Amino acid sequence: MNKQAINDEQEQKKSLRRSWKSSGPIAKLGVVFAGIAAVATVIYALITGSQLFVMSRQLTALTESNRINREALVSVQRAFITYQQVVPERSREGPQGKHYWAVAPLIENVGTTPAVSVIHFWGLDYLPNEPDEKTFKGDHTKFQAITVGSKATQPLTPYTKYESFLFGNDLGDDLGNFTKWATPNKWQLFIWGWVGYRDVFSSTKPHITEFCGKLMSIDINPVAKTLKWQMMNCDTHNCTDEYCKDYDSIAELVPKI
Repeated sequence: MNKQAINDEQEQKKSLRRSWKSSGPIAKLGVVFAGIAAVATVIYALITGSQLFVMSRQLTALTESNRINREALVSVQRAFITYQQVVPERSREGPQGKHYWAVAPLIENVGTTPAVSVIHFWGLDYLPNEPDEKTFKGDHTKFQAITVGSKATQPLTPYTKYESFLFGNDLGDDLGNFTKWATPNKWQLFIWGWVGYRDVFSSTKPHITEFCGKLMSIDINPVAKTLKWQMMNCDTHNCTDEYCKDYDSIAELVPKI
């Protein structure tokens, strides 16, 4: 800073002091009050900012608490469909007709609210191995959606197969022809499928339940003239929701509410 600049600064300070001394009491009070107001404004801004910060955190905590409470409510009261068993029923085509079986998987909604937009696909066939992904999913694109009430069971659309297809030959009225369980090409009989559905709660993801089993043995009761199928789970496709590897591809088929 050069000498001229220093002299100008000193002169400005002297001018301010002279102005202050020459000012009246009212002007001096105005300056003091203005200073106090400025300080008060700064303090108010700091307090208000602090309060807004606290309120923002409280709002965030409240929002998170509401989200947790809603998720807890949904998890307790949501619909939950499970696969129960396969239900085979033996019949015949007229007095002298062939015997056939109507086979239907049985599902149950064990949840406390209805399952809506319920769709399904399932299959029954002899295969050399467990169904691959394409076979398991099926190629259907249109489904008739239903509702399954709370604690209600629901058989899926039954498949009808002749007894000769299932067991190699017709077993007769007294099951006397059941001497050996003959399977074509040494393949195994598989039953597989999936169920897709939604909750009654809004903004929740679709749910799916998958099942897959293979017929391991047949228990015959010659007195009651009945056959009992003994099934064993497949290595894959016995799962629910995101635990199923193909969740996304099946969930997108579930109709929206």
